[in-house]
Amino acid sequence: MLAIVRSATKVSNAKKTGTWHKLSHTPRKSHVCEVGYKSFICKSKLPIHMISHTGIRAHFCDICRIAYKYKQDLKNHTKNRYRSNTSRTLIWRPDPNLI
Repeated sequence: MLAIVRSATKVSNAKKTGTWHKLSHTPRKSHVCEVGYKSFICKSKLPIHMISHTGIRAHFCDICRIAYKYKQDLKNHTKNRYRSNTSRTLIWRPDPNLI
């Protein structure tokens, strides 16, 4: 029970001080793109951003072979195009633009 109280205290103190919120507004973002000079607080965001400069489309749909730069775009494509609303099974819907 004591650990829960301490955790709750730390969370409430962080909310009171707004440490993370203040960090998001500081001009110092230590991870900077060398191409476009965009900066990031989180180190993990920089490699994702660098994909926008390469032009490489590394994520392919297994069904229609459309390529996407970002994994999330492929997930959205698969969800919207090949899943029915009532079932979790994949279905194939022909692309009307390809017919």
